[in-house]
Amino acid sequence: MVTAVAFSALAWRIGAVPDLFAYSWLAAVGVPLAAIDWNSRTLPTQLIWPGGIVLAALFGMAALLNRDAYPLLRSGVGMLVLLAFYGALYFLQPGQLGGGDLRLAALLGLALGWLGLSAILVGTLVGWFGAALALLVLRISRPSRPSHDVPLGPFLIIGAFSVVLTQQMT
Repeated sequence: MVTAVAFSALAWRIGAVPDLFAYSWLAAVGVPLAAIDWNSRTLPTQLIWPGGIVLAALFGMAALLNRDAYPLLRSGVGMLVLLAFYGALYFLQPGQLGGGDLRLAALLGLALGWLGLSAILVGTLVGWFGAALALLVLRISRPSRPSHDVPLGPFLIIGAFSVVLTQQMT
């Protein structure tokens, strides 16, 4: 049901353009990834890597149909930027960020980079802010019990989709 709502919101916001296929694919992969991470605190590589390959292919198709390679190049740069940022966090603060979050960052960098470099920053910040807010609420609501960390993946996915749905399409 969440995926169907995401498809509808994307179609309403983006319209009938080739980018819609890529973002719909991201919704089809992102919703199960968020649910799995929320329930089990893992992001399966078996879903992230094929999802990223198909997403890159769909953005490649959109670039061909739009006759504009710049968004595809920007998308690749976005993937590398987020991969480098999360990679630094992963290696400099061991145990604070999971490998699944690192792989998810590459996938979301690909999607957000298509929109622009500012979308990468805003989408990432919205995701981290949402996770921080959830952790704060959890710690306030359960002060006597030590709270477990909240999974980061669902919040990163929500942050990315909030940017996709609110960013001015070019």
